Amino acid sequence: MKDLDSDQEVIITSNGKPKAILFPVSENGLEDQLTAIRRAKAVIEVSSLQKESISQGTDKITKEEIDAEIAAVRRKNRRKFNEAIKKKSAGL
Repeated sequence: MKDLDSDQEVIITSNGKPKAILFPVSENGLEDQLTAIRRAKAVIEVSSLQKESISQGTDKITKEEIDAEIAAVRRKNRRKFNEAIKKKSAGL
């Protein structure tokens, strides 16, 4: 580590695939640096999700379609829950 320049990053790999980035930090700005890294990771993830949505065509789903899908899943989950309660009550 002492051989690294103060602004040099190191890529950690496993079987030739990148797994982590090691870079120097300052004691004074550690929390700010962590916050910046977390924000950057979030931006990258949102961008990835947007690209995936476009490639799957789900970026064109309307709010009404989303609400209908959510309602359908909730109905299904309620049915499963109620069935589980009935089974449990019958076993008592």
